This record gives sequence, C-alpha cells and structure tokens, in this order.
Amino acid sequence: MTAKAILNILTLSQQITQGIYKDEDPLLQIPHFDSALIQKLKKKLSKKPEYGEFVKMTPEDKKKLDILTEN
Repeated sequence: MTAKAILNILTLSQQITQGIYKDEDPLLQIPHFDSALIQKLKKKLSKKPEYGEFVKMTPEDKKKLDILTEN
C-alpha cells in the first residue's frame, strides 16, 4: 500500500468520524449548526470564527451574539 493510499484512508476515516467533508466549514461539527447559522455568525463577528474559539466562548458571550435560540 502506498503512502497516498494510507493518507486517503485516514482522511476518509476522519471525515466519517466528524461527519463533514474536508472542504466544509469546521463549525458544522457543532450540534444544530448549519450553513445559514454560520453565515449569521460570520456577520456578527469581525473576523472569521474558528471552531475552537466558538467552543471556548462563555454562554453569556454566545447569548450576546443573538444567533442561537433557546429550546
């Protein structure tokens, strides 16, 4: 097996585990996030939101963004 084949297998495994393709926005990994919600988030923030930054935000900061609804 070649190195390229091994890398393709690892990439596919990661995509299956995360539930998104390589070229999709990592924010789609967050439950209940879709493309429309991500666009709203991008409009509210001055820079492109990163997955890790959003996850580390406090609940109060997330509420201030006013993009999420409470159920």
